[in-house]
Amino acid sequence: YLSSTLAALSASKRAVVQVSGGRDSRAMLELVAPHMRDTDFVVMLLTGDAPSETLAFAGELEKRFANVVVLNSDSVADRELNGHPSPVVLSDQPVFADVLRTRSQFDCCFANIMLPLYKFTLGLQPDLILRGQRNSDEHKSPLSHLNESDGIIYAYPIADWTDEQVNLYLADRLPDFYKTCSDAPDCMTCTGYWGRG
Repeated sequence: YLSSTLAALSASKRAVVQVSGGRDSRAMLELVAPHMRDTDFVVMLLTGDAPSETLAFAGELEKRFANVVVLNSDSVADRELNGHPSPVVLSDQPVFADVLRTRSQFDCCFANIMLPLYKFTLGLQPDLILRGQRNSDEHKSPLSHLNESDGIIYAYPIADWTDEQVNLYLADRLPDFYKTCSDAPDCMTCTGYWGRG
């Protein structure tokens, strides 16, 4: 996956490396960074509810790369307006009380992360998008490694890596939230990920 990604990067006119601040995107970025050109971009989106480790990582990116864009959404305001991601429903409320509106976890992530990131990335007119997606991910794009959609090729250079391989590769660069979380929290107060560490 890595060698074919680097070949696609070399053949592309403009690549966009999308990072979230989680371990997979950090590892992917470290692998491809030495091969990036002046025409390539690193793009990250902060949800307005990110952990401190993710905010610090965004600051590091801005110092390290010339073409970095850190986008912002407001997931807290969006959840208040459109509902909180399930599976959590308030059970301590009396039956006659107003209950918290809920929606699927995917709907919330789509509105606050995926769609704004995708729209902005399209504006950069890339022909290649690199992501830290792995084959073992529970939530992932339906596109496979080096699939094309709308004239853009999607590459996943660490698709075949395990959690352990990513952790070993990052070593002391692994975000602290992995000491207690099994996934990278995009939103610290996300109710959709309760029960997953």
